[in-house]
Amino acid sequence: MKFPVVEHPFPPVRLTPEQCHEYERVTTAMLEEAVEEYNRFVHVENRKLDKKKWKAVKSRENLTVYKQVEREFGSLLPTHASAKMNSASRTGMDDATAYAASTVVTNVHEWRLPRLLGVGTIAGMLDDVMYGFITTDLKSTLLRASYLKDEIVDGRVLNQIKGPTPEDPFRFLGIKWVVKAHMSGINTVVLPRDCLMILSTGMHTAPNGDRFGYHVMQSVELPECPELKSLSMRRGGMSSCYLFKQAKNGSVEVFLKSYAEPGGHMPDSVATLSISNSLIGCWKSVWCAQGKKIMWMIKKRAAERLERRRRGLKTGEEEAKTSKGKKYSCGLCRDSFRAFRSTNCCDICMRLVCSRCHMSRKVHFIQRGYEVKDVSVMVCKTCTIESTQLDAFELAREEAFRNNGSPNADVYIEEEDWMINSNGPVDPSSRSSDSSSSDVAVTDLLQGFTSSVSSYGTSVSSTGSLSYGTSVSSSRRPSDPVTLLERSSNTRSMSVDSDYFQGMEPQSISPINSIASPRWDAPTVEEPQSEEEYRKHLWMQMQQLRLAAEHTYMITKQTASVMGSSPPSRSGF
Repeated sequence: MKFPVVEHPFPPVRLTPEQCHEYERVTTAMLEEAVEEYNRFVHVENRKLDKKKWKAVKSRENLTVYKQVEREFGSLLPTHASAKMNSASRTGMDDATAYAASTVVTNVHEWRLPRLLGVGTIAGMLDDVMYGFITTDLKSTLLRASYLKDEIVDGRVLNQIKGPTPEDPFRFLGIKWVVKAHMSGINTVVLPRDCLMILSTGMHTAPNGDRFGYHVMQSVELPECPELKSLSMRRGGMSSCYLFKQAKNGSVEVFLKSYAEPGGHMPDSVATLSISNSLIGCWKSVWCAQGKKIMWMIKKRAAERLERRRRGLKTGEEEAKTSKGKKYSCGLCRDSFRAFRSTNCCDICMRLVCSRCHMSRKVHFIQRGYEVKDVSVMVCKTCTIESTQLDAFELAREEAFRNNGSPNADVYIEEEDWMINSNGPVDPSSRSSDSSSSDVAVTDLLQGFTSSVSSYGTSVSSTGSLSYGTSVSSSRRPSDPVTLLERSSNTRSMSVDSDYFQGMEPQSISPINSIASPRWDAPTVEEPQSEEEYRKHLWMQMQQLRLAAEHTYMITKQTASVMGSSPPSRSGF
């Protein structure tokens, strides 16, 4: 089955104010209980776990997930959370509140797996962790999953109770449905699992002044969202709470606890490992935030260059050529370019730099139809430092309040994806592009990375898909960096400058193959004005042709290898 599903399986969930208040009380109680356990772990246990009670399951960098050896019995929810609901039920709460309380799974005996506990640190800043970790809609869910590899392949917000505020742009409280598909090694025998949960994220300040980022998930059972047996899914459940706290050494301390029920007949050892993989994925949240920052800078600089062109002004690259002549030296270290040394153009500032002054980064974005794609971009050292220093808190606030200071409905409300008419749900990807102009701009901005025109008349592309069905493409950027946002805008206005497309070379690789194709990039060379310059120009053209032939040969080998493989048959339990 391909994810994300085209037709939304559930309509938006309608909640009464009493139900919203009850769900908020449950998540708040879980958060407070987790903070108490963290303080006990730090101040009483001195950050040490009893090896007789806890066994390590998964480790990544400085973060480890443990499972409890001895099972405990009692309430799954925090003590005072269960006490609140039991007390309320005894005192005769109203029907709406009683219904909300009854939908929350509270008993440990309903959960087959042992308790999981994660402790450790993540290198980075707290705001970066939250910026890369929050998921408040399908797009952010798929984008985070592409970075964190947490096996989440679908996720829809069914009801938003609370959204972001200027003081806390990471805040979200609502009902969410998510789908988890498993690793390729067991994908042929294990069916996808879905989960219906209350999701709560944001920032929390403890009474002692400690500032925490939190991510709370608690399974619920709603009659309007039954198990999707017709789609070969098993309904699972979980109760988890992440705490992130800024440490003094430039790292973020992580404390997480979780219970999980995989559903179906999955072996406990496989289920425990799968859940641990998802939980420990948070160690990549800073990497996700960095990728989102780079994408923000690429779009921002491209929009600035487009505006300068429209006003008849020169771009930064054109001004550099005018003042310094032809570019035969690195834009950062000023070292002269030599033969057999690669040169690249920064995709943010458009400066031509040598191989020592740039780095390659893979960034991910969402195309139409919720297809996740990744591209390799070249970023110079200066722009890398600048992107690292961007304030993630301000970026999150800008994304949430880009519509004249009001919360961005497109980011946090997905009811437009459920268009009820006589024919049932409508595919969100079939909606008019006018209603999602920002998404079109982002797609057109990066479309040239995967569908560019070769200056030699050759077009090579290779795409792959993950085993659980989510289509993911990986490609290389063209050697001559074209302002793709300008390209898409000019295409729509029917006034395309043909010079924009000169020197574009497609360099695609397949994510199925572990061998990446060799990268070749040549500096932009203007027409020669003298005999010596003509010889240099001719020599560089010969080098480009030779490298192009080698590149095409490697792509052909990889394509033949991919075509020779066949997808496995699927059956599951």
